[in-house]
Amino acid sequence: AMARVEGAIVGAGTVITSQDVHRAQAAGARFAVSPGLTDTLADACEDCALPLLPGAATASEAMQAVEAGFDTLKFFPAGPAGGPAYLKALAGPLPGIRFCPTGGVSAANAPEYLALPIVLCVGGSWIAPEAEPKLASRPTRGSRTSSSPVRTSAATSAATPSRAGSASESRSFVPFPITEIGCAKTK
Repeated sequence: AMARVEGAIVGAGTVITSQDVHRAQAAGARFAVSPGLTDTLADACEDCALPLLPGAATASEAMQAVEAGFDTLKFFPAGPAGGPAYLKALAGPLPGIRFCPTGGVSAANAPEYLALPIVLCVGGSWIAPEAEPKLASRPTRGSRTSSSPVRTSAATSAATPSRAGSASESRSFVPFPITEIGCAKTK
């Protein structure tokens, strides 16, 4: 339904299996977001030409994602994994990776994340809360139902970043302000 909203670029969140990839694409998703990364998930997204923002919570997971061709990652769960201080610590040894923290990010702490040079955007359900029950029949940005296996995803950034990895073969996610969410594969 959200894919039919004029001007909306809809992505599917919590995509963890190849079946989720196919359901997301069939529902009109233009990109997928996952809490982690597996070869099967990356291959399914590649086969469907569905850009993927994979998740990582450790330096090793981030390094594995880089080996798989990704240079922009979801940092999940951001709060429990160590928050802005942890991301700041990753910046030294992993300078080529950019992150979109989610999970434990709020309107109150988003500026602390966005101040970090390795953070392109932040995301979470707080950006686009579920519609009030009386408005449930009206489409709203980021609205979702608990019975749906694929959820919409929202991200917000301090400024619109340029595309990452243009000179090298890589898969990347390009976040935009909440009014325009998108991603691109630069391979």
